[in-house]
Amino acid sequence: MDNSSASVRPTANWGTMFVNAENPLPGDFSVKTRSIEKYPDRSFDERAAADLEAMLNAAADDGCPLYLVSAYRSVARQKALYERKVNFYLSKNYEPELAKEQAAKWVAAPGTSEHNLGLAADIVSAKWYNTHDDLTEEFEDTPEFEWLMAHCVEYGFVLRYPSDKTGTTGIGYEPWHYRYVGRDAAAYMKAHNLCLEELHAEQLAAG
Repeated sequence: MDNSSASVRPTANWGTMFVNAENPLPGDFSVKTRSIEKYPDRSFDERAAADLEAMLNAAADDGCPLYLVSAYRSVARQKALYERKVNFYLSKNYEPELAKEQAAKWVAAPGTSEHNLGLAADIVSAKWYNTHDDLTEEFEDTPEFEWLMAHCVEYGFVLRYPSDKTGTTGIGYEPWHYRYVGRDAAAYMKAHNLCLEELHAEQLAAG
C-alpha cells in the first residue's frame, strides 16, 4: 500500500458512497454484484468482491478463519425484512409511526442500508457463527476480530460502526460490520481515526 494514502484525503467515489437514514440511495440506484468464492448464495459489488475474497482467504491462512454472515441485500429484500419487523411491532399494538421507529432500530429502512450498496459485509469467526445465535459485541473478544482490526485496511475495508463513534454514526457498536471503501480511503480513515460520516463531511467541505 502506498504510504501516501494515509495523508491524502481521497476524493468521493463509488467506494466511499455514503448512505444512511438521512441519505437514502437514489431511486434509480443499481449495482452489479457477483457471488463470493465459497459463498455462492452471497454476493458483493463486483468491483470489490476480489478484495473481500482475498481478506477472507488471508485470515484463514493466518489461522483465523472467518465466516461471511451476509453481504449484498437488494432493496426489495431490505423492504421485506423491514416490513416484517414493522408488522411485529404492530402486532404488539404499537401505533404505526412508533412501530416504524422501533423497526428502524433493528432493520434499516429500504434504501438506507449499506448492504443495499453491495459494499457492506457482516463478518464473524467461523467458530463464533457455529456457537452463537446472534451477532453481539462480544465478538470483539476473539482473535479473529483482532485480525480484522489489524488487517482489514490492507484490503480496503474499515470497521463501519466503531465503539468510539456511536454519537457520530447514530448506530450502536457493531464489531462484525465491515465496509469496503477502497485501500486509499481505508488507510486515510485509519490514520485520522475517522468514521465514514466524518470522511463524508470532509469531502463535502472540500468540494
